Amino acid sequence: MATKGYSGAGTVLSIGGITDASTTETFTDILQVKTPNFSGAEATYDKITNLSSPKSGKAVVDELMPTTISSGTLELEGIYLPTDAGQAALNTAFATQEAYDFKVTLPVGPGQSTTGNVYSFSAYVKSPLLPIISVDKATTFKTTLQITGIITLTLGA
Repeated sequence: MATKGYSGAGTVLSIGGITDASTTETFTDILQVKTPNFSGAEATYDKITNLSSPKSGKAVVDELMPTTISSGTLELEGIYLPTDAGQAALNTAFATQEAYDFKVTLPVGPGQSTTGNVYSFSAYVKSPLLPIISVDKATTFKTTLQITGIITLTLGA
């Protein structure tokens, strides 16, 4: 079987409303994002080894119980666009320190014909979108979304 892969070009990050708000949710695309990077997701465990734990030879085998899951962060870098409604919404989310709903929609990938995978989650914006200014490069921004709760995957078709 030949290796299959695809570019992230065409991926869309969008911001909805405040999580659990009573209004119908509308999502706004956040334009000019270059590198959305999920990171830091992990589970933690409590060591529950005890006198009845199984043995391997003379050693007692550690037993673990899952306790919490951290969904990690979504780190964003992009080209700063002061007129973009999506970038402005990120600043509003930072200022209010409310959890907002987000979606990352991937382009159609191998084995899919109409839609790509969609990752949905709620997050807090950890820092405002302030321009990173340089005389020899495009003005950019960086921020981090602190994900709260479980990331939901809707498989593309």
